[in-house]
Amino acid sequence: MNITHGLRRALQVNPNGLAVVCGERRRSWREVGTRVARLASAIRSLGAGNGDRVAILSLNSDRYLELYLAVGWAGTVIVPLNIRWSPIENEDALRRNERACFCTPNQIGENLY
Repeated sequence: MNITHGLRRALQVNPNGLAVVCGERRRSWREVGTRVARLASAIRSLGAGNGDRVAILSLNSDRYLELYLAVGWAGTVIVPLNIRWSPIENEDALRRNERACFCTPNQIGENLY
């Protein structure tokens, strides 16, 4: 089982159903699936391979959810950081997890969003 199984199932049974609402943004499961697949491809293009760690620092939002799912879709492992942690705590999490890349929604780029 993988974190993306729920997304894959939603794409099969209800692709046009409402998946997320964040402010004015509303996305169907199909839209989320397309965006997750594109983000997964971008993660792989950064050099992350199966089992590699991908660190993420982000506020909670629909974009965080997409990035979180994309990490699993790419076959990589998420290392969630926390904006409420001190810099030392985040640094410790990064040091304990060798990672292939570090992502924030702004780093990924607006062309994917």
